[in-house]
Amino acid sequence: MSVVAEIPGYLQLLSDGSVKRLQQQTSPASNGSSSNGYKSKDVIINSTKPTSARIFLPDILGSSSLLPVIVYFHGGGFCVGSTTWLGYHTFLGDLAVASQSIVLSVDYRLAPENRLPIAYDDCHSSLEWLSRQVSSEPWLERADLSRVFLSGDSAGGNIVHNVALRTIQEQSCDQVKIKGLLIIHPFFGSEERTEKERASGGEAEVLTWIDLFWKLSLPEGSNCDYSGCNFAMAELSRAEWCRFPPAVVYVAGLDFSKQWQVTYAAFLEKKGVEVKLVESEGEIHAYHMLHPESEATRLLQKQMIKRVEWETSNDLSSNGCKYSKDVIIDSTKPISARIFLPDTLGSTCRLPVLVYFHGGCFIVGSTKWLGYHTFLGDFPVASQSIVLSVDYRLAPENRLPIAYDDCYSSLEWLNCQASSEPWLERADLSRVFLSGDSAGGIISKLSADEIDATSQNYHPLLILDFRIINLLLLSSTSN
Repeated sequence: MSVVAEIPGYLQLLSDGSVKRLQQQTSPASNGSSSNGYKSKDVIINSTKPTSARIFLPDILGSSSLLPVIVYFHGGGFCVGSTTWLGYHTFLGDLAVASQSIVLSVDYRLAPENRLPIAYDDCHSSLEWLSRQVSSEPWLERADLSRVFLSGDSAGGNIVHNVALRTIQEQSCDQVKIKGLLIIHPFFGSEERTEKERASGGEAEVLTWIDLFWKLSLPEGSNCDYSGCNFAMAELSRAEWCRFPPAVVYVAGLDFSKQWQVTYAAFLEKKGVEVKLVESEGEIHAYHMLHPESEATRLLQKQMIKRVEWETSNDLSSNGCKYSKDVIIDSTKPISARIFLPDTLGSTCRLPVLVYFHGGCFIVGSTKWLGYHTFLGDFPVASQSIVLSVDYRLAPENRLPIAYDDCYSSLEWLNCQASSEPWLERADLSRVFLSGDSAGGIISKLSADEIDATSQNYHPLLILDFRIINLLLLSSTSN
């Protein structure tokens, strides 16, 4: 058999109509062992099809908080690609760590052996699998299905769009709440060429590869106006478009298909969808997979993380406190905190900071307790301040002075991170207040004393005052 067409380095079309996929560098799952801040393992979604996925779980020692879930669909023109490819493995593992999310990367069946809409079916089924397995798969026990994001690149970006449409049309996967779409360099087309395609010139070979991918993946008898290829052919009512999740469309400045991606974002906007277009100038298609450790890829990850954090902030409540998020202060101990921001959109004024230490006799308590969350969520609105509520290690496993040490560390972290943590960009470190209740009251007093004694070590952080609520006083009596 002879080769009649090929996409160099990836795929060859043989004279009998079959394809030969060329070997790529892959990475095995870690299967429980941690590397680079995460661990990974492969799971079977459906053994009869077959479909599988790789789970990436960040290392957060000692924490039981629920994590958002990013469901990722790889690219490859529907004909090649795998979550095992080294580029995807590295990119998604790093994304899990940086975003503090669980990543489920899906391996769907490939064309031409399995033409569209099979890839859509498989990826939609992965959401159904996620909703079923969250209560029985140990690696998903901390998955928050109310904070799910769909993401993918190239053909995977196309899949994100079409899976989102299906969940709306079929009103399926009710347990999975899709908070947003992170669509990277999506692969679309139509029978009508774009201006770029008509004037391909020296890039004519790229257009040939694109046409080959569509030839091999479209349903038999279909052309590029098939709804999976041409997004404008989607048949949704106005009410259904109103339920389409917020989307960010990431484009690469040198991508041959950039015009399609820009047009897609404009199409969503016209339908009333909340959409944002983000361009990486000077970058090529799927650069994050080809160069997963590049500076441009790190920037893309930061942009994706910012969107995840934005969409997973608390819904706007009657008290006006819209934003809260958990941050890691020291993953080795571990120490974490919850930041509360007031809803002051459009303002650039700097805000005072209240650092709060919860009570519980040093033995119980957490900033995640509903009472603390509600109390501290109300406070930023009334005071127009940023609240940093600290979760320190508890006794008897961690006896004093460990709680004091942890809370001192939180102030050092605040001093160092205020310039790099986006949620602290408006923090005024010349106006910092310490507060706490019960055991937390003692911590706030001792922390203030420590800062006062070593103030030069904490510049520019300046403690103006501390407030103690129901101070815990312990005394011993002899018989």
